Amino acid sequence: MNMLNLPKKVYFKDGSMNVALRELSEVYHLKRAFLVSDPGLYRSGIVMSIDCWLRDRGIRTAEFFSIGSTPSFADVRSALPKLLEFEPDVIVGIGGGAAMSAAKAMWALYEEPSLDLAEAVEHPDRIRTGAKAKLLLVATSFSSGAQNSPFAVLNDDAGNTCVMNSSQLLLEAVGLVLNNLRAAESGCPTAREKLHNAAALAGAAYGNTLDTIDSEAPLYPTDTEKPANGERTGQLARGLGLEGVQSLWNACEALR
Repeated sequence: MNMLNLPKKVYFKDGSMNVALRELSEVYHLKRAFLVSDPGLYRSGIVMSIDCWLRDRGIRTAEFFSIGSTPSFADVRSALPKLLEFEPDVIVGIGGGAAMSAAKAMWALYEEPSLDLAEAVEHPDRIRTGAKAKLLLVATSFSSGAQNSPFAVLNDDAGNTCVMNSSQLLLEAVGLVLNNLRAAESGCPTAREKLHNAAALAGAAYGNTLDTIDSEAPLYPTDTEKPANGERTGQLARGLGLEGVQSLWNACEALR
């Protein structure tokens, strides 16, 4: 039997963050939020606005921003004493893939403090979540779709990049990227919203089709990996109003 693995709730709409945050207190009656982000977003004030919003609604907060561009096992472990002391009932990842990877891994370690992160990478079935806290991911960039994927990209204790996978729709996402990337780069709010949606769709898609992800892999398939006349790729191209597979690859190449 095929299963579709998605977060319990996904919000697609301008202004939906306030709806999601309001539900923390009004629907789930949560009291303590542990905010995970990176130093750049903290300095920008983005995290502070969420922090104040939560506090104004009676949710106590604690903050953790000591993560690198690729969070390490050491980063995740260093958050554990604060997690155990604060005892949050929700962990909130704010940012891009790094913050969300860190939040996911911290969630797993908080639920089971004795968890060996290296073993969890090799045996994801040992990960148990949801008994102590919920996880909320607030995307501030339209990159990997990490907010909807089960993957956490981390550096292990030897400095090697690995992927933790905590669980066992794509066509529309391709069109959104092809049609809106340039306008989004120019700052168009509508186009940026569409790319946020595309990233969320892509994250959900590869979370349900791949066992893991390769953070070192190129963003585009190589020439030897591109199907010349794949039936599904051809259908995708025609659905986007393109003549065929080669036209699709040309459109993708033009976005480099």
